[in-house]
Amino acid sequence: MAGKFSKILLLLVVSFAMVSPHQATKLGCRDAEKVRILHDCRDFIRPGGALLIPGRNGNCCWAVRAVPGMDMPCILTLLTPVEKKENSQGKILGLGNACT
Repeated sequence: MAGKFSKILLLLVVSFAMVSPHQATKLGCRDAEKVRILHDCRDFIRPGGALLIPGRNGNCCWAVRAVPGMDMPCILTLLTPVEKKENSQGKILGLGNACT
């Protein structure tokens, strides 16, 4: 009986892990997605100046939605020191909310 119970419990744990909303973010973002964000969102992530909000059907938001879990903190981890100076990290983080 204990063996059956542990197998059922294991199946439940595995099935919940497979449908977890955080599953996509564990896959991580890729450099290609970072490059697309930096290109397609360049007008919205410039440091300083006015805060511009991208259109939800524009190229920038499509690029944001292509990142697993729209994980903008992951994109920040991929930025080089030069890219960090050329782009506003705060604005990059805000893209996730702007494009939902």
